[in-house]
Amino acid sequence: MEGAAVTASIKGLENIQKMASQALSRRDLAARAVGDAHLKKTFQRFKSNKVQGPPLKAATIKRKKSSVKLVDTSRLARSIRFRTMTGLSMMWFTNVIYAGVHQYGYKNIPQRKFLFFTTDDLRLYAKIYMRALFR
Repeated sequence: MEGAAVTASIKGLENIQKMASQALSRRDLAARAVGDAHLKKTFQRFKSNKVQGPPLKAATIKRKKSSVKLVDTSRLARSIRFRTMTGLSMMWFTNVIYAGVHQYGYKNIPQRKFLFFTTDDLRLYAKIYMRALFR
């Protein structure tokens, strides 16, 4: 009897080990799913004027003929990319030269963050990641 109970436990552990191994093999796929989701969310924020920071000045709105922050040609929004780093780290970035001025502010240009996460974003990305691992 005892041997059968131990064997059953070992088979159960083998199944768990197999599931964990399969999940680890899908880590890159899961990270890409999160990266793509955040790119999409960031682009939506640009389009719906949900980037952080103060509203545009009246003169800027008149010149642009729009009150949408950080969008003239959409170059900045379209330039955002992501890269998976070691482990579970990811980086979202842009190589547009003026991006840092808007993300962090500079002299008389106010900070208007466009690369950021909300708590709801992080909850959603955790679900996406886990779904991709254990599908």
